[in-house]
Amino acid sequence: MLDQTKSIKDPVVAYQKLEDARASMGALTSELTTRQEDLMKEGEAQQESLLLGVLMTKQKESLAEQMKILQSADFAKLDVSKFLMKSTAKEALYVQAATWMDTHQSKATKGMVMDEAAVHAKAQARADALAASFEKRVESLEKVHSAKEKQHKTKMKELEEGIKKAGKKSKHVMEALKKREERNWKKSDVMQQHDIDSMKAAVKAIKTNDLKALEKAKGALEDSIKNLKSKNGGFLVLLELGHQFMEKDCPYCAAQCVDKCHTEGKPYVTCLTDCADAGKGK
Repeated sequence: MLDQTKSIKDPVVAYQKLEDARASMGALTSELTTRQEDLMKEGEAQQESLLLGVLMTKQKESLAEQMKILQSADFAKLDVSKFLMKSTAKEALYVQAATWMDTHQSKATKGMVMDEAAVHAKAQARADALAASFEKRVESLEKVHSAKEKQHKTKMKELEEGIKKAGKKSKHVMEALKKREERNWKKSDVMQQHDIDSMKAAVKAIKTNDLKALEKAKGALEDSIKNLKSKNGGFLVLLELGHQFMEKDCPYCAAQCVDKCHTEGKPYVTCLTDCADAGKGK
């Protein structure tokens, strides 16, 4: 947008275009934050990582403000939150949280002695819940695909109308834009359909207890994620850049860093150092 406005002589028009771009970026960042927040809240272990990320980015705020975070509906039921609310230690809350998480199992990972029928029932309930979650994601992916397809058709129509009205020089440029739009859409369409089909296959595999089919679907989705990461880090990089653009902290980026660090086998306390700058607005 900065490049496009260089040639605009009217400063009012140029400024409005830049303001529109800023507003769009803010809206996108908000949507991505909401989506990432939903993903991070899916499991208790991830909730603990998310809490740690939030406390890391809020460490300079007052104790009262940090206590509000612990008392919020998202985190109040976590054992680590209950511990922190009772703690009288002088260490920063995020450090205390990391230490506690290194020495305690989350409820989600504690083993339970149950008879075979109870184990089977619990496993089935989890499978049903997972299938339902995946079905919602299929629905979400299809809605996004439908919206993007509609957007593509609208843009193509605008370009076609512009080509009819354009002069020789402008016509050549607009035809090139049309070809690029069509090429980009075909690539995007193939990727989106691939992910939708893979997610549908995963739902079917879960419902039929077909482990081989589930592993195949899992591999296909992992390939898509790797492809996103290869393009400037994909989703999370865009999310972090959005927060930096808006000069805001990104606790979910910090949480993601901590979660990844701990998954690699490092203690949470060590991850605090490794992820010290993750998610900070610049």
